[in-house]
Amino acid sequence: MLESLGSARIEGNHTTLADYVESKLAGARQAPSDQLREMENIERAMGYIEESVQANDHLSEHFIRELHAITVGQLEREGDATPGAYRRHPVRIAQSPHLPPEFIQVPEYMQALVAFVNENHPPKYDLIRRSTT
Repeated sequence: MLESLGSARIEGNHTTLADYVESKLAGARQAPSDQLREMENIERAMGYIEESVQANDHLSEHFIRELHAITVGQLEREGDATPGAYRRHPVRIAQSPHLPPEFIQVPEYMQALVAFVNENHPPKYDLIRRSTT
């Protein structure tokens, strides 16, 4: 639960642990807000990782897209019209000077990332590899 709270905070979600626990106790009596649903989605994605990933498994684009679909599914604010698919239009990040790559480059970049993670590299790259596996 704390992992999902921390992950949601990175995305600007300000739900407190108390709010999240209270929503869990309330159960289906009330529809979750977008911020609570975001945390639920993150928990489901982490469960999917734990169930699906075995030692020495290779990362795949399909797996990354599945995680994306789980994480942004049914979200309005941070949602996606095509969860689990690479974007097909330009995007910008509000209040950030960062310019994401052009949508046409995303599949190629994702292929390169997956190939890098699945290859053997010198120990100096361990942090990069561990952050993606």
